[in-house]
Amino acid sequence: MLRDGADVLYLACHGVLAESGPILFLEDENGKMARIKAEDFVSQLAELEASRLPRLIVLASCESAGKENAGSMAALGPRLAEIGVPAVLAMQGKISMNTVKKFMPVFFKELNRDG
Repeated sequence: MLRDGADVLYLACHGVLAESGPILFLEDENGKMARIKAEDFVSQLAELEASRLPRLIVLASCESAGKENAGSMAALGPRLAEIGVPAVLAMQGKISMNTVKKFMPVFFKELNRDG
């Protein structure tokens, strides 16, 4: 639970960049798909005490990062930085889950090794 504090939050999910902003497709308490607006996700995180925010959030969420060269502040990553998350790794443009599958194990191995 994030309320208990976590150093790293790794969020891999489907997402889209809609006219209203990024939308994440997460699982609700009943195991059903829930469309969560990025602004709602960020608002819930912002309610945590600053000491409870993850120190790193890694996002791999398809298209919710935004399109290349198109209004990056609409994307989820910058919004997380605005609420005080010290480090955010987020993709810009589309990323395939195959690329995420190859990249993330190496990233986390190196992060664990070198900090």
